Amino acid sequence: TDRDIDKLAAGQKQQPQRRATSASRSSRAHSSLDLRGQRYEEAMVNLDRYFDTVLLSGLSTVTIIHGIGTGAIRQGVQQYLKRNKHVKAYSYAPANEGGTGATIVTLK
Repeated sequence: TDRDIDKLAAGQKQQPQRRATSASRSSRAHSSLDLRGQRYEEAMVNLDRYFDTVLLSGLSTVTIIHGIGTGAIRQGVQQYLKRNKHVKAYSYAPANEGGTGATIVTLK
């Protein structure tokens, strides 16, 4: 429900300060991030947080699952990756791994 989402959003606003100093943060990095079903703004915030975690973890390749939908999140992801100095290359996933609904990212 919208109330649950608002409560989650309010709780997440306080977490970044604690999480930024957490030593175990890097051990929680996953090789993929699923943004499907999220609002654009929420997806971009989650993408930024995810990259902070990934960079600390040392992963070299990650998958961003954005779905096909209207393409707004896909375009936002591509713009974010284009501006990010830690991104070496990115491309859509192979057809059997999501095609244009996912982006494979190689980090420097």
